[in-house]
Amino acid sequence: MNLSSRSWYKWFILGIFWLNFFLSSGSWLFPLSIKYDIIFNGIYLSDIQRSLLLTLPMIGLVAMAFFSGLLIDKIGVRKSAIISFLIIIIFGFLRGLSVNFVMLSIFLIIFGMGIGIILSLPAKLISEWFPEKQYSTSHGIATMASGLGIFVFELINKPLFYENLFPFFGNNAWRVNFFLYSFLSLIGLVFWIIFSKDKPIIEPNDTKRINLVQGIKGSIKNKQIILLCILNIGVLSSYFGAKHFISEILGIKSIPSTDIFIIISIMSLGAMFGNIIMPKMADHYEKRKIFIFEGITLTAIFIILCGVLIDFIISEIIFLFLLGFSIGTVIPLISASVLVNVDKKHVATAMGLVIFFGNLGALILPNLFEIYAQTEFTYFISLLFFAIIAFIGTISAIFLNEPKKKMN
Repeated sequence: MNLSSRSWYKWFILGIFWLNFFLSSGSWLFPLSIKYDIIFNGIYLSDIQRSLLLTLPMIGLVAMAFFSGLLIDKIGVRKSAIISFLIIIIFGFLRGLSVNFVMLSIFLIIFGMGIGIILSLPAKLISEWFPEKQYSTSHGIATMASGLGIFVFELINKPLFYENLFPFFGNNAWRVNFFLYSFLSLIGLVFWIIFSKDKPIIEPNDTKRINLVQGIKGSIKNKQIILLCILNIGVLSSYFGAKHFISEILGIKSIPSTDIFIIISIMSLGAMFGNIIMPKMADHYEKRKIFIFEGITLTAIFIILCGVLIDFIISEIIFLFLLGFSIGTVIPLISASVLVNVDKKHVATAMGLVIFFGNLGALILPNLFEIYAQTEFTYFISLLFFAIIAFIGTISAIFLNEPKKKMN
């Protein structure tokens, strides 16, 4: 019996992917911790350029998201993951060698393309290795890696890295940080290359050449996939919009930046718990739709409450956790819903479409409101807008189909 045929191997390969996703997510959103406070030695950055540090990887992510699904369906999970991890490692390292804003921008965008590939990988991996009754649970575990990575690195990166571990690097500490992330990601890649395998093809129908055009047309014409695209726009736009504008309001209230990072990181902590608890319950009760509806509805409500109660820090922390929990509930259930609505040969293509539109909304909408939102009042109005966007996602959730047959 070879390794890949053992019953526990599916969890093992998911664990290796989890490690890489954890490291990549922390490295991706690292600029959030250095946006305003860290001096980039050797690079002059205006306030506008600093504000682009988080946006630029999103541009690469969106540009690659849809095509990544086609790539994964064509060459498989293992090879696609290696390509993704290599892009993240190489261009993550090159970020630390940047000598001007143009170089840093190029490396950030290409780095984001690697993230664009990795986001579509769990759907294909899970569709190959896991039964339908574990779709939500396994997606929750995979997604939790991202939430935990963001939480850990947002929480410890600035105070631990810059104030304790590497004070002797001075203003070059940001370069060392990028190098360190790449080294850690390289370790994850080595584990993936050694232990990962593609699922052996045992069904005759699966040996046919995959028709990518058919997969694209099928995804675009699939009503359920379109609804999931709308839902993902609502979820991701709300997540990034709320995170950004709540942090801006806290900044206006003269809260120290380190405290803001800690407070905002509570959202990621809540998302991590939502990733684990609610998808498991959805699998147990075989009811994904109701959990999606509940999660996106509560997302809208908690965004409003976070805006209203922002002067009360304890209440704000509680509702930020609950907001993250709600968002963390919905995201893995969206991915699991993709799996049950398309042919397995085209799972990554459909997932890439959902990721593309979701992150396109997350890229455009928060930055669109940033143009005019400059005061506490306008930031609060922006939060209300993202609550409305989440409510639109609620409407799309109503029309989702619940699988009628018992999960196997």
